[in-house]
Amino acid sequence: MKKLVLLIMLSLPVLVACDEDDSVKTAPNNAVMEFIERRYPGATLRASEYEKNGLLEIEILHDGKVKDVYFDSQSRWVYTSWDVSGTELPQPVYSAIAEAYHGYRVDSIDFIERETISYYSIELDRGDETEFVVNVTPEGEILN
Repeated sequence: MKKLVLLIMLSLPVLVACDEDDSVKTAPNNAVMEFIERRYPGATLRASEYEKNGLLEIEILHDGKVKDVYFDSQSRWVYTSWDVSGTELPQPVYSAIAEAYHGYRVDSIDFIERETISYYSIELDRGDETEFVVNVTPEGEILN
């Protein structure tokens, strides 16, 4: 019986669990944790799991915001995203959206941080089932 209990206890760190969305819970490796510590000093790890698309998603709390940091299978950073409120949009972004998409309503906003570019990913809708996402740099340049 003691051997069985010991075996179960030793196995716990390697067990993984699946959510309803089939993502797999896992602990991040040292390379991932070192990257997070360098890029997001003082961040607190909240959760980590592999997504269906193969990316490792690490949820952190940094500067008062919950951020999702994504890594590929080689532990290379892909991007980071977090929710943004409409009041946090820089004026150039707000102006670009208001001018180019008059009559549309902002449904949700994420800030996306990549190695070579950062932008706001803004979901717009018109109230008639027309919805789409537009990406805008902090300077107000519409990317798509």
